[in-house]
Parts: sequence; structure tokens; C-alpha cells
Amino acid sequence: MRERKPQAGTENGVQQLIAGSEAQTSLISLVVGGRFPTLLSGLKREYMNYVTKVRKVRAVRYNGQNKQEIKEFVASQLENFVYPLDNGNLLLRDGTVHIGDWVVLDGIAKILSHGQFMELYEEAS
Repeated sequence: MRERKPQAGTENGVQQLIAGSEAQTSLISLVVGGRFPTLLSGLKREYMNYVTKVRKVRAVRYNGQNKQEIKEFVASQLENFVYPLDNGNLLLRDGTVHIGDWVVLDGIAKILSHGQFMELYEEAS
């Protein structure tokens, strides 16, 4: 069997092979020496900015007369129902819809007052 020549396995030996920046040296010392704080002290931190994606949702405003429209609107939602109450409101699985409220399909059915709806949504073109 052949004998292997000793290689520079120490942190100092690796650092001598690379004549780079302090960040590179810190990265090498992390790999060889396993010292995590050394890496963090040598790297510049940068943060990314993000915005939410714009998505279109469907909505129907309950006017007291469009019970069938609301029923068809939420029909795609699992186990949803529309039950008319004596006071003119509707009972859905997700809560009570008062006259003037909006039913919004935004992944799930949501019931929002007119004020909440106007604050969160605007008409899509």
C-alpha cells in the first residue's frame, strides 16, 4: 500500500493556502474548526424587502334579496350551507351574513362588513 503524504488539515494550513478576505478565512475556519461565531463576525448581513402578491378574489354583497346568489357563490366551499333567518340575515357555516355584508372567497369564505371590505379590497380592472 502507498503511504499518503500528510496534508494541511489544520486551520492555519488552510488559511495559508487561501490568500483571501477575512470572510473567506472565517468560512474556512468554520469548515475546519467548527467555530460558528467566527463565520458570523466576518460576514456582512443583507436584508431583502418583500411585498405581498396581488391576487383577485370574488365577492358578493348581500342585499337581503340575493339569497340564491350567495348560495351558489359558496357552493364550492366544503360543507357550506346557506340558511335564511327570520330577521332577513343569512346563516353560513362561517357565520352570520347581515344585510350589507360582503361574502368574499379568498381561499376560504369570509364574511366582512362593508367597512372592512372597503378597507381591504378595491375593485379589480
